[in-house]
Amino acid sequence: MPDTDNDEYAAKRNSIFEELAQHGVERITVVFDGGGDEGQIDSIEAFGADAEPIELDWSSTNDPAVRSMHDVVEEFAYEALDGVPVDWCNDLGGYGEIEIAVPTGSIEVEVTKRFEASETSHWER
Repeated sequence: MPDTDNDEYAAKRNSIFEELAQHGVERITVVFDGGGDEGQIDSIEAFGADAEPIELDWSSTNDPAVRSMHDVVEEFAYEALDGVPVDWCNDLGGYGEIEIAVPTGSIEVEVTKRFEASETSHWER
């Protein structure tokens, strides 16, 4: 995970979580996939109480570039992935999900790393 002792990161995280809470967002699921020296976020889904979907289509009030909240969350997710000690985007890469729980402020990253296996057998008759 990113350096959570960094004051700039903490302030950014707090402002994002505060704005999400103001719009009724309780949980966000981010799906990512990577390999061959590339990686991308495939989807971002936000949910409110009772798991109803919420679109992240409003302009973020805490973003100096006034981007959509979807773009802000995407950037935040990439920052979270930068701190994961698993190389999910090089070689065969990996895939997974980021679960963001807004009320508790928790961020959980689950990565499944792809690998290639080989097995050698030898027989003589």
